[in-house]
Amino acid sequence: MSRPGLGFKITTVIAMTTASLLVMWLADQITQHGVGNGTSLIIMINITSRLPVAIIEAWTRYFGLGGITAARSPVELLLLLIFGFLIVMGTVMLTQGVRKVPIHSTRRSAPAPRSAPRSGRIRFACAAGLPESPELRKISRLLRSRR
Repeated sequence: MSRPGLGFKITTVIAMTTASLLVMWLADQITQHGVGNGTSLIIMINITSRLPVAIIEAWTRYFGLGGITAARSPVELLLLLIFGFLIVMGTVMLTQGVRKVPIHSTRRSAPAPRSAPRSGRIRFACAAGLPESPELRKISRLLRSRR
């Protein structure tokens, strides 16, 4: 359609909104019935449903299939696989990495609240590249409340 009318636009918006709500409801039902995280499962099913076609296309592109000659070098495929592995490895390292940060407290006059450790270590997780730690959040709240 080169110039869709107002009726087409309204129908399209209603159809897409309804489909989105249906998928959200389905994901919620999957989660509530204990099958797993519904949204993640729907995304995974979408990705894995395309996998057989993607494998056949890659094989045809790099090795040829049924009289079709290869358009790319297998070395390029090897480099793509290595880079993909490195990206996955880096992502796992970022999400699973934990560093124990030592705590040194200089104030000993007043008793500390139970939630604020005086000494020891704080688990410092680096999830998706952003620092995150429940202990750091508690200490930050305590410091803000004392001002």
